[in-house]
Amino acid sequence: MKVCPLLLIACTLAAQAPPAAAPPADPASGLEPSLKQFIDVLSTIQSHAATAPSVDKMVYEGAIPSMLRQLDPHTQFFDPGQFQQLKQMQDSEQKGFGSVVSVLPGQVIFLQTLPGTPSNKAGIQAGDELVAINNIAIRSLPAEQIIQLLTEARQQKITAFVRRQGDSHVLQFTLTPELVDNPSVDRAFLLRPGFGYVRITSWDMQTAKQLHDAVEKLGANNLQGLVLDLRNNPGGVVKTALEAAAMFLRPGQRILTARGRSKQVDSADAPPNAKPYEFRLAVLMNEKTASASEILAGALQDHDRATIVGEPSYGKGLVQSVMPLSDGAGLACRSAAIAMMKPGSQ
Repeated sequence: MKVCPLLLIACTLAAQAPPAAAPPADPASGLEPSLKQFIDVLSTIQSHAATAPSVDKMVYEGAIPSMLRQLDPHTQFFDPGQFQQLKQMQDSEQKGFGSVVSVLPGQVIFLQTLPGTPSNKAGIQAGDELVAINNIAIRSLPAEQIIQLLTEARQQKITAFVRRQGDSHVLQFTLTPELVDNPSVDRAFLLRPGFGYVRITSWDMQTAKQLHDAVEKLGANNLQGLVLDLRNNPGGVVKTALEAAAMFLRPGQRILTARGRSKQVDSADAPPNAKPYEFRLAVLMNEKTASASEILAGALQDHDRATIVGEPSYGKGLVQSVMPLSDGAGLACRSAAIAMMKPGSQ
């Protein structure tokens, strides 16, 4: 029997070659049974339901929110339209009311009101339904007209009629549009010579700089003491809270340690070149002080750098990340827990 030399060489090389690396495991492979059951239910409803269902509505408003309710109250799904609104609200400098809403035909639901904005200061809450704007009823409008109405409303003072869950009465709010990037450090003044007061309403990308500028205007290290008011501050961008903490801690002092599944331990310290202020500090807190505000207060308390005054804080000791998903959707979920002493009243 004759053997082709090229075939012999190929077989020899194949025998000597190391085994090919196994393809990476598909993270969805372990979910196949559950996903198949979900698809079976969905397809059965599509085929046999008395009325044709909206698949997007069942998934975005039914399946995904129900799944996330098994986790914690801080995990939130944003459909493509809501996620786009959230990004625009974070980046925009246009006038508006500072709210993220879900728009459906004949229905507008408030998902979030940003701290310090007109809708937040008026008392509108997540879950409230917008019934009418300036006596124009929402119920009869298609989604496209609702979006147009909301866009036009941002240009002038309006009267918003809102229905709260579990309450049959319609609430009335007068809203005046403002720049949605209102400074998060909204008050800074001297209580008396040598003693300053600064209030921080939330934590965004500019908060640490605004805090530094406010302290410098009040006198910087010429101050004898500073009252830092974090009451009703729900948190925000953790990075800026870390930068703020470094203004008052010595180089190398630990600000936080976070533990999560993706990273076993992630710590943050005051940078080696930190030049902290040395005046005395008092931090005001209440039951609505949460998240990044608690990280700052906890670090100052752990290092005996500040006196914490007020009420026990909310207790949201976690790092929350907002992650983009496919098709323009987004997810805000807990990515790590903070290992630190919970700030409380003293």
